Amino acid sequence: MYNFGMRLFFLVIFAGSIVFAPVPNARAQAQSLPSDKKTAGKEICVYKKDNKIRCRHTFTLERFLRNGKVIHTIDMTGVGDYDKYTGVGLHFTSEMEEKNGLPRPLKSVQAIYDKTGELIVEHRKDYDYLKKKIYYQALDKNGKAVIKKTFPIKGLTIDDVNLSYFLKAVVSRMGDDGYHRFYVLSSEPSLYNINIQKLGDEEFDFLSGKAVAAKIRLVPDFGIATGVYSALVPPTYFWFKKGEPCNDLAYEGLETSLGSAHVVVTTQIED
Repeated sequence: MYNFGMRLFFLVIFAGSIVFAPVPNARAQAQSLPSDKKTAGKEICVYKKDNKIRCRHTFTLERFLRNGKVIHTIDMTGVGDYDKYTGVGLHFTSEMEEKNGLPRPLKSVQAIYDKTGELIVEHRKDYDYLKKKIYYQALDKNGKAVIKKTFPIKGLTIDDVNLSYFLKAVVSRMGDDGYHRFYVLSSEPSLYNINIQKLGDEEFDFLSGKAVAAKIRLVPDFGIATGVYSALVPPTYFWFKKGEPCNDLAYEGLETSLGSAHVVVTTQIED
């Protein structure tokens, strides 16, 4: 399974004992932008089968001008269970630049901590658009790279930290067939070719209440094996409230990869 779980894992919304490492201020030396926007929100992840809470998160999103470029950042932190880990702290960050009306990643970090605040693993992805390469590293608690891989940038590419944010922008432009296919880099790490399937509008119960939302399905392209794969793996759905890109969203699917929890995640944006 493509490591899509990623939804938005953010600033903890309840007291905990986890201590998180500092994150560089991505807005340093930034210029003002008339449409500067900073929003925050919260998220709840539950098991699909019984609605039992798996983890809770909060987050902040920013958009500003830096060196003449429109920059988007995500800062996400949470506490709970994630992937194969239980009772952990999560701190995920992403920095993107706006290109042709869509955010494209520059770098992202996924840090997972134990209950004492010690790092378990950190996944780093850095994008070089001149060389058309993505550099992935998995670092241990001592900062040593235990896995290093390089992936090609073949086209429109996003990763598991910023997938939800990216899809919000895509959904508003779904009339353009060029945005129906893209690539996702997971933290396994693997690079997947993905198709977006539009499923129309549907009422969904977000954290902020019921609302009509655009529903899409993400389908990985495995060639002739796609049909078999889709039949064996729970489908991946996203719901987006109608309106500008930072509205509430929801996710249903595997949390990370094959064998991971089947979850439903709902998000509420707080203006």
